[in-house]
Parts: sequence; C-alpha cells; structure tokens
Amino acid sequence: MPLNQKGMSILAVLAVTSIVGISTLSILTVSNNKRKILEQANVLLSANLVKQKLVGMILSPQSWQITQTNNTQAFTNFSPSVPPTLNIYTPDSSGSMLYYQPTNPGAGFDLKGNTCTQFNINGNDACPLRYDITLKNRVFQNGNWIDTLHFELSFAPASPALKLNAKSPQLTFDLVRNLNDLSVESACVSISGVYNAAENSCSVKVTKEVADCVNGTTYRGPATNAASSNCDNKAVPAASCAGNWVVKGFNNSGNPVCGESL
Repeated sequence: MPLNQKGMSILAVLAVTSIVGISTLSILTVSNNKRKILEQANVLLSANLVKQKLVGMILSPQSWQITQTNNTQAFTNFSPSVPPTLNIYTPDSSGSMLYYQPTNPGAGFDLKGNTCTQFNINGNDACPLRYDITLKNRVFQNGNWIDTLHFELSFAPASPALKLNAKSPQLTFDLVRNLNDLSVESACVSISGVYNAAENSCSVKVTKEVADCVNGTTYRGPATNAASSNCDNKAVPAASCAGNWVVKGFNNSGNPVCGESL
C-alpha cells in the first residue's frame, strides 16, 4: 500500500475514534446532568416533606397543646430579644412523644424525611437537613393568643453535588398560630375531642357506660360525671301487667309502667 494511502487510513481511524469519543463524552455529560437534576428534585421533595410534617403538627390542636405544655418556660418567659427554641411533640399512647428536638444541635432529618441525630454543619449526607424552630413573637389580643413561629432550614450535605436553597421563602418562613380561648378548636381540645378544621366542628363521646349500674341498667350522661344513681334501662327485663294492660316502659327503679293497649 502506498505511503500516502496508509496515512489517509490512519487519519480516518483517528477521525472515527474522535467522533466516538466525543459522542461518548456527550452521552456521559447528558447522563450526569440528568442525575444532578434528579438529585436536586429529590432534595427539594425531602425538604418539603419535612416542612409539611412539622407544620402539620403545629396546626394540629392536640399536638400544639402538647408542644405548648412541654415548652412551658419558653411561652411563660418569652422575650422577643432572645427567641426560645421549641421542641416539637406529638400525641401517642402514653400521652405525648418528643418528635423533634431542635434544642439538640445534632437533631435533623435524612433525605427520606425521617428524624436523625447526626446533623453536622460541616456536612453529612446521612443527616443533611435541619430545622431550627423558634418562638419569634406572641401577642394576647381580644382574648386570643397569637404566636408567631420562625422556621429556619439548614442544608449541610457532605457531597457537593447535593444542592438546595434552604433560605428560600418556600423553606425558611414564619408561621402564625392563632388559638382563640373561646373558639371551637380550643373548646374541643379542652374536652379531648377531635377537631375538624375544614368544618370547624368538634366530635367527642359525651356518654359512657359504667359497670356499677346493676340489674341490667347502664349509665348514660356526661362522660365527666360519676355513675351515681343515673342509671337507665339497658335491656328490657321480663315483665307483665295485669288484665289487658301492656308494658309501656320502665321507671327509674326498673319497674314496668303499664297502660292500655292502643
């Protein structure tokens, strides 16, 4: 083969190799960009999930009452010059459970939205999210406590590829909690009822049955009262009336009330 033809062949091979290399690099670049976009989306979703969990607990009447009770000093001795940090509680079978403790500098959340205790401002991919929650202000106005909470998000991953604007208004914000002492919500909380915010209604079991009502009777009345003698017939005992009269009902002693048949 002539020398000039060999040279042309080598150039052709180099050209093809270069094209393949550039194409491969382009594919890898696109793939990496897609991965980065997906990672950013997942981080934002995680941050919003954490935000929704915490805000939901603050807006829940029962959780908010428990949180206030367990942060009594913060509310009683409140000073706007030194906004106190609030730990967040939620009800459980024992009464209350500490859900999130921002007074602990290591408290935070992982990218699944679960609480963790290894937050490090220098970076930790396993626990990169943290909310500082402080009582920013509180005012008693027209018989109504108005509390303003400040939510400050920090994001500290070890991997520089994970990015998030933690100080955006979407993620760092103020929340006003308005609980009127005369409201349906407050009254519902005070009687351990279930408050429905959408309907501004309260459901609660206002009657109870107690074992010390005897002779087939049961107590029916306010759930806060003792049984005493407030017993009603639970089941109709066997009874009959004289002559053609029939049983119309029973008195408080359980004796039949007779009357003419209709």
